[in-house]
Amino acid sequence: MVAGSTSQPCDAIGASNTAVAAGPDAIEGLPVDQCGKITLSGTALLSNALEEEHIAQAESFLMVGKSFDDSIVDYVVSSVLPHASELRTIEVCDVQLSPDGLRRVLHVLRQHSVCDKLQELSFSDVHLHYPETSQLQHVIMKNRAHMKRLRFQSCHMDDAAAEPLVEAISYCEALEEVSFALNDIAHALCFPLDRKDVFPPALRMLDVGSNPMKSVHFSGLSRACQRCISSLQEIYLHNCGLTEEGLSTLLSNGLHGSCSLRVLNISSGRLLHTAGKLLSSLITECPNLERLYVSDNLIGVDSAARISIVIPSAKRLSVLGLGRCHLCSDGAKLIAEAVRDSSSIRELDLSGNNVKDEDVSEICAPGGVALDVSLLDLSDNPLTNNSRSSLQAFLSKRGIRPCTIVLRGTGLEEDSPYMENNNSLMI
Repeated sequence: MVAGSTSQPCDAIGASNTAVAAGPDAIEGLPVDQCGKITLSGTALLSNALEEEHIAQAESFLMVGKSFDDSIVDYVVSSVLPHASELRTIEVCDVQLSPDGLRRVLHVLRQHSVCDKLQELSFSDVHLHYPETSQLQHVIMKNRAHMKRLRFQSCHMDDAAAEPLVEAISYCEALEEVSFALNDIAHALCFPLDRKDVFPPALRMLDVGSNPMKSVHFSGLSRACQRCISSLQEIYLHNCGLTEEGLSTLLSNGLHGSCSLRVLNISSGRLLHTAGKLLSSLITECPNLERLYVSDNLIGVDSAARISIVIPSAKRLSVLGLGRCHLCSDGAKLIAEAVRDSSSIRELDLSGNNVKDEDVSEICAPGGVALDVSLLDLSDNPLTNNSRSSLQAFLSKRGIRPCTIVLRGTGLEEDSPYMENNNSLMI
């Protein structure tokens, strides 16, 4: 189960998250979103064929894909960016620019006066080292009054490269979203050189997933979030090695009792079977929590029992990810019973928990009452064709209410990795 993103309205920041299409006012060769906002990208940019009028009007500039290499740099730095006076969003993803080519682009953003209204910078699947991030620091500082979203994902950054960015972030008082996911940084985030409370009070989303951390880093991270932790709505700490001590530190430093927190991803951590007390407290004391992902932790049956007690009282919790948590049959059944009594949970991940054929009927319909979920993930469990009738009976009880069961990595996958509630298999 993967934490999904929500769609955004036309005035939301970030053209990269808004579908672009050739609508009635489309410009040949240029993406135009449903609100008529122009994005400088695609074939028109690659062919050096942008109209001056469109450059001046565009709010987004995207270089996405390996077709963008150093051959485009001269055109971008001389004819595009210096004249793009309305730019709000810049995205660079999976390009073939050399370090020198990328630095030339960043130099223009830093030096040219028209690029001073940026609200989003997004870099992913590119190499950002200190020479590039020190340039980006100046770009961010120049736009700090407007900056709302910064994304540096899978950029091969280490702590030295991240330090200039972290320093700049502390001055962006309007910043709402930050992602440093899929890098190799910890110290720069948790023990910054410039100030301890790095992240501004306006921050709503923090993603530092897939950065290796130790217990000491989580105490530093809680201090770095001091100004915003009680108002954060989404926190992604998956694959960071989060321990019970680390989670306890975050909770005690402002996360516990947060009425703002809606999404928490702490999957692929180092939580053990003693973490149930903390997790149940989190669910109870964060009344607006909607999505909780705890997959790939050694939760076990005892913690599942603790969590199951508080699930029915979590009135906003709609997604619960407990895949590969060593629940076994007993733990999975306890969670299923709690979800049956929940008025809000619609997606449940019990993948990889050693659920067997004989457990399926009790998990899908504990006490004879079918779970009211639209998605049930039973992937990577030792299920065979013997459980098919129980699964179909559950789907039949759902009636016309949509429901999908995910069966990847099971003995039922031969026909299809899914079953849906018309009792047919779905490819």
